[in-house]
Amino acid sequence: MFNFKKPLYLTLLLFLAFAGCSSDVDNQLDESTDEPKIAEEEHLYEEEEEHLEEAYQFQEPDADNDEDGEETPPQIVAVKNTYPNFSSAWAKNDTHFFLVDAFYSADFPSGRFTLYGLPLDDISQGQEMHVPGEGMIEIVGIDEQYLYISIRSDQPGEQWAALRRYEFFRISLSTFEATLIYKGEYLGTSFLHLASNSIISISGDLDKGLMWLEYYRLDTSTQNIFYELELYGFDFGVNWVQMEDEAVVLIGGRHPILIDSELYAQHILLEEMYGFFWHGDHLVTPQNPAEEYVLELGRRYYSNWSFATVNDKVYYLWRDNHRYGDLYRMNIDGTESALLRDDYDFWELFNINDTLIATHNTGNGDGNAAWYRAILLSNEGDFLKALGSGFHGHNYILDVQQLPGTDMVMIVQLDYFKVDGRVVSLYNTATGAFFATQ
Repeated sequence: MFNFKKPLYLTLLLFLAFAGCSSDVDNQLDESTDEPKIAEEEHLYEEEEEHLEEAYQFQEPDADNDEDGEETPPQIVAVKNTYPNFSSAWAKNDTHFFLVDAFYSADFPSGRFTLYGLPLDDISQGQEMHVPGEGMIEIVGIDEQYLYISIRSDQPGEQWAALRRYEFFRISLSTFEATLIYKGEYLGTSFLHLASNSIISISGDLDKGLMWLEYYRLDTSTQNIFYELELYGFDFGVNWVQMEDEAVVLIGGRHPILIDSELYAQHILLEEMYGFFWHGDHLVTPQNPAEEYVLELGRRYYSNWSFATVNDKVYYLWRDNHRYGDLYRMNIDGTESALLRDDYDFWELFNINDTLIATHNTGNGDGNAAWYRAILLSNEGDFLKALGSGFHGHNYILDVQQLPGTDMVMIVQLDYFKVDGRVVSLYNTATGAFFATQ
């Protein structure tokens, strides 16, 4: 049984709650004038300084007429893709998993970014991949032949809500050689739109209050605008969510923008993103008497709670007038409740592939964010392995997720301003293989 209480879409709710906030970032280094070393020079974007002159024309949907002759608006379908193959933080194909690690320190105040490639048959053999140039690395997408990434370099003195200089590379999945595709100035992360074989980005003339969505066709190296945006609030981050039917939703302003397989874009409401949001504990349906008991504990005392059912046992956390919990276990029929351990400040429990995982407060950190750790537990509650750690608290969440369609557990550092979290480590529940970035 897969018990997953804090999925990525909960992070989006928190992200939206803080959407009106913006923050300045430290001034960063001048963009290097050296050309990156690349494997080949084909499909270079030779018109990077040329203004997109073609005027945007709003796309009118084909609408059917009802009996009164009035047009019926097109049906909006925005269903979350349960098994995506990439996000801005990671990507996967049948043989490999790729992730970007970001490391900040006094020696690297602007961050040191590393791209890793992990063979799925043994993730412990993951290695650092060579990437031309320096700067913030983000994953743009993946197809059958290439992994697509962007490298961002900033100009000193720019505000956070400003166009940045991006270089886009494709990395061969057979040779792992990187090739520069094109360059440009954009606002936030870009996204590989597989249906149109295009990379979608946000650009504009911010001084004039103009913003737009544009595509870069990978097969023809053509670039054009396909949707205009209002200039509002994109300073708090750009997020992309893969939906079904080859669609994607852009999160980055007051309303999400749904882009279908034909690159038709329209504003939608949050409620129209079916299957995306977590609406609260009341939607959890107990499957046995023990789960009913645990849920009733949470309702009765208005405290945080968490449980995970593994085989015929239900593990749960009881928080008696304090913030963190002790670990208990009972039979699924609600009998023989027993305390397993009270020496950790447990926060949440997860069951992934009948594997019990918990997060707990290590006692380190400050008032804004404490340092949490994810650990592997036996069925008796014994500590087996540390799986990863990170900040949890103001603007941060340390989360445990299952890599869709695999036996992998991802320990993820989330923040309120990004839908996709940074992968800290991976654990294979079937083989026991483990990989950690730090």
